[in-house]
Amino acid sequence: MPTRSRRRTRLWRPATTGVIAAALAMVAAKSIDPKVYVKYLTKVTAASSGATVVNTYAQAVGALNAGQTIQYVGATGPMVFDAHNTANRPYATWTFDPSTKSWVIGQTLPASAQLP
Repeated sequence: MPTRSRRRTRLWRPATTGVIAAALAMVAAKSIDPKVYVKYLTKVTAASSGATVVNTYAQAVGALNAGQTIQYVGATGPMVFDAHNTANRPYATWTFDPSTKSWVIGQTLPASAQLP
């Protein structure tokens, strides 16, 4: 059985992904005003033609500073936002791999999934 700290690891990934997405929206908007940066949440997370897929905050900021359009895909996979800027993700199975002593995310819903 994994230790309590290892069990917590799987729970912080969605929160971390959301925090990074919000921080990237602030960088893209060049503002920390929620009324301004909220409009950028989907701009930094949505798949789009020509977007550079990034997986870390550092990669994303580098790409944004270089004038690139990005799609941030964090530890929980692509984020799908509804009309209220809510990302109801991730829905996936997790398993503990004793050989690597880490949690492994299973297959997530595809980014095109329509969530209720």
